[in-house]
Amino acid sequence: MAVPVPIDWNRFQRLQGDVGTAFVITNLDLTKLKASATQGHIPSQLWLARSYYEGKNGLATNKLEAYKWASVAQACGADSGKWLAKELELFLAPAELAEAQRSVQVLLPKEK
Repeated sequence: MAVPVPIDWNRFQRLQGDVGTAFVITNLDLTKLKASATQGHIPSQLWLARSYYEGKNGLATNKLEAYKWASVAQACGADSGKWLAKELELFLAPAELAEAQRSVQVLLPKEK
């Protein structure tokens, strides 16, 4: 079950650009973000997946971590996680993919 994370709008910066208005997280606490992602918060999972994939928001590019978080988001019901995980599979060697899939299983809720 996803844990709701309150939005602190003071942590967002409004940017006006060619494609309209966007909001960018500022002063990000990665520890809290990873904790909420681990607890099932899909937006946090997708944010981590995309950030690791693109090497942005203070995170180094890491395809294994990107795949892990995209797959966890997919398992929690996010279609965009499914498509990102499929794309990342193209970049991972079979041994890397197996390692990433094991790390996903650790994060998924255990069925009773």
